[in-house]
Amino acid sequence: MIKIGICDDEPVISRALMKMMKECLKEWDVDTQILEFDSGEKVLKVAKDLDVLFLDIRMPDMDGIEVGHKIKNMNAECKIIMATCELKRFKEVFKFSAFDYITKPFNKIEVGLVLRRVIGELQNMKTLEVYKDRVMYEVYLKDIKYMSAIDSSTEIMLKSGVFRKETSLKELEKILDKKYFFRINRKCIINFRWVQDFEQDVVFIDGLRFKISVRRRKEFLMSYLSYVADFK
Repeated sequence: MIKIGICDDEPVISRALMKMMKECLKEWDVDTQILEFDSGEKVLKVAKDLDVLFLDIRMPDMDGIEVGHKIKNMNAECKIIMATCELKRFKEVFKFSAFDYITKPFNKIEVGLVLRRVIGELQNMKTLEVYKDRVMYEVYLKDIKYMSAIDSSTEIMLKSGVFRKETSLKELEKILDKKYFFRINRKCIINFRWVQDFEQDVVFIDGLRFKISVRRRKEFLMSYLSYVADFK
């Protein structure tokens, strides 16, 4: 579950943002929990548990920039999206590595775009247990370039080398996010993030050619173009 916070001292604005977010998330079928806060002090109490925070810049007791700095010190992995109607202050947003900013009054399209980006980033941070020389490692899914079926197990290629998992490609396919991973044939799953180029029936990763089966070509093209539109 992805925990998302909204911190704004104006309840009407907070509710409007929540409504837009829920409409977007419902369309994508993402498991989330949305929490509302009306002050920086309140959000700081649970900052360690938040994955995403929509944070207003202008608040009476504690400025959003100050709150953002404190949250990053407590929870560096929290993706903070600043909300402001003062574009002159947007440069301040990035002083503490904010993920992005949105402008007031909120627009559903803008909210949806930043939500899709941040959720994509979070889902790419999921990990998988793999083995190399009988030693277990935990790797990020985003770092996996491709997977190849080897008998009843799977070889997993990362920049750091080849790893193995005693699980079939079919079982791995069930747990992988289809927005990023695609099974191009009976023996291979590729990660869209690492695709350098593709032709009608071939994908190129690290200069290697991977054949796309005839029956999967159309679906591959649609899925890859969707990935490019949303995340590149």
